[in-house]
Amino acid sequence: MQTQTTAPSTLSDLTPAQREILVARLRERRDRAAADAAPAVRLAGAGGSRTPFFCVHAIGGAVFSYVELAQALGPGQPFYGLQARGLDGRSAPSADISEMAAAYVRAVRTVQPEGPYRLGGWSFGGTVAYEMARQLRAAGARVEWLALLDSWSPRLCGASAPVDAEVETLLAHDLGPAAEALGPQQRERLVAVYRAHLEALHRYRPEPWLDESLFVTLFRAEPAAGLPEAPANGWEEILLGDIEVCPVPGDHYSLLAKPQVQVLAERLAIRLGA
Repeated sequence: MQTQTTAPSTLSDLTPAQREILVARLRERRDRAAADAAPAVRLAGAGGSRTPFFCVHAIGGAVFSYVELAQALGPGQPFYGLQARGLDGRSAPSADISEMAAAYVRAVRTVQPEGPYRLGGWSFGGTVAYEMARQLRAAGARVEWLALLDSWSPRLCGASAPVDAEVETLLAHDLGPAAEALGPQQRERLVAVYRAHLEALHRYRPEPWLDESLFVTLFRAEPAAGLPEAPANGWEEILLGDIEVCPVPGDHYSLLAKPQVQVLAERLAIRLGA
């Protein structure tokens, strides 16, 4: 006589062991989806044998701002931009720095499974790269270098205006006249990404952190009027070890454009061992 078993029809019918397996599988699926939606985009150095450099997007989520820098570093330096969720309109942008960093760590490890890691980011991207470094170190991985490209400490980036007003200001700065040429759907997607990232930045308040094995360089652009006085853009209050401050020509935006980007690339290359 055969005994038939009935498959559970609802979550409440699952045994504790079955629930645990289900939760684990759902987490794996979520993690894979997050990594797929936050890819590491190779911008240069396809045939390079050096340790890759991973650079996190700025507040707008895209990585095209790094193209000239990646090219200036040359074909021997693998350079990956970490692009945000939400730009394609198929997934919602992340509004949490820790969640964002975790997704990007997974994306980095698909390219480079083991350390030492070299991370960086311009502006907002520096904050996410910092959180990635913390998470990698907590997991036992070696992070060799953190490059902050005119990035300011999140402690100095509190809300100074309503988020919607900040979004419009940043869109105008980042895109210039091209902002007026955006189609309705494209503008809606960009606004959603900017808003989510601003909210994430305003909420993120990391505790001070000391890692004596981590080398940190702040590439500091010419300061704009109205910014607070801080020896290392406020990072000295969070990163308790030594921070190398390396001045670069140009302002917050022009440091990544020609001709200033060539100087930035030369100074990056020295520290990348190129």
